[in-house]
Amino acid sequence: MSGRSLVYLALGLGGALFGWWLGEDVASPVAKLFRLAFLLALLVGLGVYLALGRDNKPAGVACVGVAIALALGSWGGGQAATRAFNECVEAGESVRQRLAEYKASHGTFPQELADLPGVLPCRRPFRGTLLEYTPQGGDAYKLQFRDWLVTHQATDRDEFLAVK
Repeated sequence: MSGRSLVYLALGLGGALFGWWLGEDVASPVAKLFRLAFLLALLVGLGVYLALGRDNKPAGVACVGVAIALALGSWGGGQAATRAFNECVEAGESVRQRLAEYKASHGTFPQELADLPGVLPCRRPFRGTLLEYTPQGGDAYKLQFRDWLVTHQATDRDEFLAVK
């Protein structure tokens, strides 16, 4: 494989990973705008490819390839984030139960969710769990997860409630 091919491969892989990371941000409508920007980049890349002619086709192919990698990566990250969000809706209460069990055995709530035994639900491959945990002294906490439209909030006393 030539050096140029390795550069193109690295650009494509980097574009896919960056797109995925961006797509995992469900709380920001900016990620949705980036998907549109990636599609525009694809169109620009196609234009560059067609405009360059036979002499520079590898550069045009690289532009199109990176734009496709960004768009597919962003779509994949968005799908992963949607799955994580839906898992939070279904399994969020189990985290509250685990927090109550932790308090029963340790006397206080943990300082971080990572202190709970086992694997946390709602995980995204690059950005971790959607759950945001805020301890409020040893006897209370706030737990939430959100997307760009709705926030689900719970406390040590209250189950999850969707808030717009």
